[in-house]
Amino acid sequence: MTAKILLVDDHELVRLGLKTLIEKESDLVVVGEAADGNEAIQKYMELRPDITLMDIRMPNKNGIEACREIRDQCNAAKVLMVTSHADDDAMFSSIMAGAVGYIKKEIGSNELVSSIRKALDGSPLIDPVTTQKLIEKVKQNTLHEQLTEQEREILSLIGEGKTNKEIALVLCLGEKTVRNYVSNIFSKLNFTNRSQAAVYAVRKNMFDNI
Repeated sequence: MTAKILLVDDHELVRLGLKTLIEKESDLVVVGEAADGNEAIQKYMELRPDITLMDIRMPNKNGIEACREIRDQCNAAKVLMVTSHADDDAMFSSIMAGAVGYIKKEIGSNELVSSIRKALDGSPLIDPVTTQKLIEKVKQNTLHEQLTEQEREILSLIGEGKTNKEIALVLCLGEKTVRNYVSNIFSKLNFTNRSQAAVYAVRKNMFDNI
């Protein structure tokens, strides 16, 4: 059976190159092309390809957003992200959006075709190193969920640069109680000093999300 492929990239030459490589294979055929995320969603719904090769950085709507919307409308959709840049954040966002994998544009033709076939078969397209990075990212993103409401509030005040004494005054707690809370926060989030806690609170925008 011939697998239908949708190509999504804002550069026509890239789409042409991918199409040329793919259609050398008797069991793969490009059924459509799109130049941005909005067009990708429209083409997907119209053509229902077996797999979509999606660029990440595109005008109007990027590939990650398009992937998420396609997956929202069709949970069985297979989207393989293609990019020129090795970017951990983009990689993580792609997988969280529902992509089946993440490949770089400079891979060889044999590896490209192999990746497409693996994705079609349902095999994961994430190497062990990438998998570990994703695990660490998920851990980091969910660590603060282990905190109690009081601990989150104290962490936000640490992020504002307040001392234990100042936090105690703000929250009407004893200074020793605050020290115990801070110790628990450090233990749960694997912090070794106050600076780490402050940076974490800022990165998580905890001042606005208590």
